Amino acid sequence: MCVSTFDPSPDDDCPVERGKHDKEGRQRALLDAATSVFAEYGFDAATTRAVAERAGCSEGLIHRYFGGKQGLLLTVLEKRAFAAAAEFEATVPPGDDLEDEIARMLQFALDSAWRNQESMKVSMTRAIIDPAVGETIAHGFHDARVERIERRLQRHREAGRIDPAADIHAVAVSLSALGFSIGFYGQVVFRVDRELARASCRETARLLAIGLQRNPSKNEQAPATPPAEGESA
Repeated sequence: MCVSTFDPSPDDDCPVERGKHDKEGRQRALLDAATSVFAEYGFDAATTRAVAERAGCSEGLIHRYFGGKQGLLLTVLEKRAFAAAAEFEATVPPGDDLEDEIARMLQFALDSAWRNQESMKVSMTRAIIDPAVGETIAHGFHDARVERIERRLQRHREAGRIDPAADIHAVAVSLSALGFSIGFYGQVVFRVDRELARASCRETARLLAIGLQRNPSKNEQAPATPPAEGESA
């Protein structure tokens, strides 16, 4: 493991754009390089020197900006969480069909896990032994995803498509966990066929939409139809 050291040299030792946003440009270069280096070598085998060389920057800037390799990983995760939120809003527009919207939210989780599987392997492995990484993933990904899903479900409840008695926060937590489970563990770890994973999401969405529909209370139920003449009650 290569330990990053503070580099007292000026910040112009990184060949990115000059001007007002030099620092932001250097940070982006280092984060992009770290994303690829971590994915290729894993966190333990990756070195700050390799990240700096790929970014074309001084290794000391990693310590200056991120406090070392762990801080670099945490910032990479935060950046990816922000990008995932933006992508969700852009590619999963709100819909009027509850089943379809649940299916599309789950499908987004599947596609995202498949595209980012190498970096997810690194972050999930690290989260087991590093509480800071686990907390970053929990807050930046799971909690944020639950909030987005809950907002969508709340809109359907306000439109009368979901039983007012349903605990939509609990449903959102379940959907977030299910999307991650099928997307990462199912597709990436257990190598479940992707078409089967998609079918699982569609069937889950169908059944969940039925279960969430408003059910009339006993007082609201229509009276039983009396038996026809000649039939026993």
